[in-house]
Amino acid sequence: GGTVQIQLRTGPAAAGLPYLVIGSLSGTSPGFAWTPTLQVPINYDFVTDFFVANPNTPLLANSGGTFDAQGNATAVLTLPPGLLTVLAGATLHWTFGAFDAASQPLCVGEADPLLLLP
Repeated sequence: GGTVQIQLRTGPAAAGLPYLVIGSLSGTSPGFAWTPTLQVPINYDFVTDFFVANPNTPLLANSGGTFDAQGNATAVLTLPPGLLTVLAGATLHWTFGAFDAASQPLCVGEADPLLLLP
């Protein structure tokens, strides 16, 4: 098992806006279209689906929330013992989406990799 902090940094323009952290075990190319003009830089898979449907679980705490006054937030990925054995060697790519005050997609972060080691 293990714990990793996922730092989100957008800047003060995003202060108070909602966000959602998502991940994928299926890589980053080609990604998927969130809107016709907004491409998400990870491939949608069962992990993405789980994080979208289940924000703020013990597995990924603070995965949904609002940015602080500086436009920052921190999510915490906590993998229980034994899970890494099954996923050893896999790379989890994560990113986040930010929404405007009307809950419309505003922007997405870059994809960041996390190599899962036993």
